Amino acid sequence: MRGWPAARVDMALATVLLVATALELAWVDAPVADRLAAFGVGCLVALALAARRHAPLGAGLLATGAVALLGLAGEDTVGQLVAVYVGWLMVTYAAGVRLPTLPLTLLAALEVLLVAGASLAPKDAVGGVLTGLVLFVLAPIVGGRMLRELNALATELAGHGALLEAERADAAGDAVAAERVRIAGELHDVVAHALGAMTIQAAVARRLADRDAARATGAFQAIEDTGRDALTELRTAIEVLRHGAGESKALEPQPGLGALRALVERYRAAGLRVGLEVRGELPDDLPRGVDLTAYRVVEEALTEGLGRGGAGSARVTVIPGPAGLAVEVSDDGPPGADRQLVGLQERVRVCGGELQADEPGGGGHVVRVRIPLEGTPA
Repeated sequence: MRGWPAARVDMALATVLLVATALELAWVDAPVADRLAAFGVGCLVALALAARRHAPLGAGLLATGAVALLGLAGEDTVGQLVAVYVGWLMVTYAAGVRLPTLPLTLLAALEVLLVAGASLAPKDAVGGVLTGLVLFVLAPIVGGRMLRELNALATELAGHGALLEAERADAAGDAVAAERVRIAGELHDVVAHALGAMTIQAAVARRLADRDAARATGAFQAIEDTGRDALTELRTAIEVLRHGAGESKALEPQPGLGALRALVERYRAAGLRVGLEVRGELPDDLPRGVDLTAYRVVEEALTEGLGRGGAGSARVTVIPGPAGLAVEVSDDGPPGADRQLVGLQERVRVCGGELQADEPGGGGHVVRVRIPLEGTPA
């Protein structure tokens, strides 16, 4: 019967009850009038069973009244019936599931009176009353009430689950939006850094074209490499913005400190003599934001030194430590150059770090950054 409508299930049960009652009465050695009266009671209980879901109070009253009429069928006939009592029990159970407390209490009181009245005649009246109360009143009502509470709890849990799912979806949407904002910022950085570096490298190549063809070729190669890397990063970021990180097929990792040597080589080819020193081992679990920020610090400082700073040489020092990461970029550019580091300051601040840009008394320019690792999101 799984998958059947509830009304069809109840009609099937009512039909089975009628057939069972008719078979029971066929084997009873009793007057025809008594058997017809018992079958009439069976018909009323079957009707109540068919209506137990749509009208639980009416069905309960009908079934209880019908069982009260069984006395008209004679004691011998009543003693042979089982199906009628099973049907009454099922109707009472349905009332326990569906009725509010007050109507259910009224129905239970009537059933108690019926059971007590039917058990007065036998000698074991107390035992008969207790058995009838437990079997036909207490058990079905308590069982139905327990199912009612379980259904209410399941509905409440389903509501909470739907609410949590909605909150989870909202949180996921916020995370996606925040990630896309971050990627949009990366797009700006990629374009700004790449165009700045390419412009400076092109200027260097133009100055060297007539005097030093080999160095000019290196500068042109640096322009090509910078443009190619920038295009790769742009494609990656645009792919993520278009499809989302989970669907991107062209997603590649953002640059980090592991790419410093390639970055230094690019600026060397552009004509800036760059030295690189990493004091110690870079941690494998360096947070992504810190790794990318440190790379951008070096990239921007070298770009500003080569372009606006007019530097001829520079030095990059990276000092990883248990509590934080220190990055220093120094160059020999003349003092007073208008270097643009506002974007770097904001990026470092978001990571919880500090950026200092100084012009030492002996000349040149130094950018120092310290980013804490503890509490920085991975």
